[in-house]
Amino acid sequence: METAAPGQWTFRAHGPSGGDDCRKGPSCPAGDPPANATGEPLSERAGKEAAAPVLAAAGQSGARLFAEESLGAVRIVNADPVVGGLPTYGWSTDLQI
Repeated sequence: METAAPGQWTFRAHGPSGGDDCRKGPSCPAGDPPANATGEPLSERAGKEAAAPVLAAAGQSGARLFAEESLGAVRIVNADPVVGGLPTYGWSTDLQI
């Protein structure tokens, strides 16, 4: 477990472009999606698969995943890290996909 920079952090990237490869300029959409965005959330399995590379980059590839919750069109994936083979409580990483 990394102890050099403990604490909480947040990364937020929203937008209708679907990626971060948008060319900057007048045609580049900006800002959050509308609050009334509709659609079906990803399946639990697809949400877990989408979260995997982010969790691996954060050193949490062995975390226990829970993806039963959704909020509108957003799948919520909660990752509880396992440290020394033991479950943790209160150290959850929550991803909205």
